Amino acid sequence: MKEKVLALLKQSDGYLSGEEMSGILGVSRSAVWKAVRQLQEMGYTIESKTKRGYRLVAAPDILFEPEFSGALHTSRIGVKIRHLQAVSSTNDLARQYAEEGGEEGYVVLSENQLHGRGRGGGSWLSAISRGIYLSVVLRPPGPLVQVAAVSLLVSCAVRDTLEEITDLSFETRWPGDVCCAERKVCGILIESAGELERLDYCVAGIGINVNFDQEDFEQGAVGSATSLKLLTSHWCDRKQLVPALLNRLDRYYCAYLANDFPLVASYQRNCLTVGKRVLVDGVAATCSGFSCRGEVIARLEDGTERICWPGEVRVEG
Repeated sequence: MKEKVLALLKQSDGYLSGEEMSGILGVSRSAVWKAVRQLQEMGYTIESKTKRGYRLVAAPDILFEPEFSGALHTSRIGVKIRHLQAVSSTNDLARQYAEEGGEEGYVVLSENQLHGRGRGGGSWLSAISRGIYLSVVLRPPGPLVQVAAVSLLVSCAVRDTLEEITDLSFETRWPGDVCCAERKVCGILIESAGELERLDYCVAGIGINVNFDQEDFEQGAVGSATSLKLLTSHWCDRKQLVPALLNRLDRYYCAYLANDFPLVASYQRNCLTVGKRVLVDGVAATCSGFSCRGEVIARLEDGTERICWPGEVRVEG
């Protein structure tokens, strides 16, 4: 209901009475009043005057779907979007939805994560309303191994979106980072369920440092991480960035399903990991590239190449 009331207030040039809105929406005036209260609690400034009604004065910097849905043009990603003020982890909610049989393309967006996760069980810093913290449920048909390819695909979508928005150059870094000048801007965490020959679902968690200031970073991240605001020296519009990202991810994912996305060439463009030292089951090697299934191609010291499942590889340093 609050989405519909907000849409009416946005369309109005002045005051709109509760009676008018209740008539348009076919609900009681009490339901309209409750929706207005919910919007005010979310941070919307809504002026109320006796005998005149309600007027939207200002909108907060939040990723409530009505704030960007007009710019969303997707066929799979974003079929349903859930926005929250705070959540333990967007991946946790997306996984729960997937486990319950929820459809592909479901997106969880939160202004804050209380227990955001990175790879290997590490924590993810989530400054309130200063980043993008979202998770998408995907159900690509095929074996479990393609999870690695999905990780590369999501990295490409994030990198190319950030380049479009900022006009800067970004790099991918295996297994799930997007960087600028080798400083991390985005982390991607893919979690999945299924059997060896059949992937049930995967959840792509994306965390982007958008409007972080230097003091928002933990001490250990200073020098190794940055934000779009620090890179561009101005505040970045998250309401522009989210639909741009979901639109691009949708295009790339649909092309991938149709075997029409140049995954390897795209990911290896400006990839910091290619040519770097890696350990394959503890043995020194060099990353020479990636397979079309997202596996690491490692060149051993004797010159032979080995295609490795991500779990077998660790980047040195």
